[in-house]
Amino acid sequence: MRRVGILLLTLTALGCGNAWAGGRAACRAEFGLSARLACYAEQVAWSWWGGLEVAVGLDLRWPGPQLTPYSVLAYYGPEWWAALELGRSVGGLESWRWAMNIGFRWR
Repeated sequence: MRRVGILLLTLTALGCGNAWAGGRAACRAEFGLSARLACYAEQVAWSWWGGLEVAVGLDLRWPGPQLTPYSVLAYYGPEWWAALELGRSVGGLESWRWAMNIGFRWR
């Protein structure tokens, strides 16, 4: 029951995000010894001056399928970004997941 509640809360936040706050979505297909598809959609819930954001999202990985609602705290600077994610799978493997991301951008 708790998993369904987490999923419904995430879907509600994705659909009811602030009008001024945006979202993002992407998919990646990997080919090699085995093929895999990973897609996500995020909705920014709060955005503060200086690039700090809180967002909620859904991550889908195939084969599996494995669906993971998650939340993310991120900083987006002019040349780099960093994020901390926390989520819990609701399909397939039932476990907590956390991730740290860092990236750079250039023009």
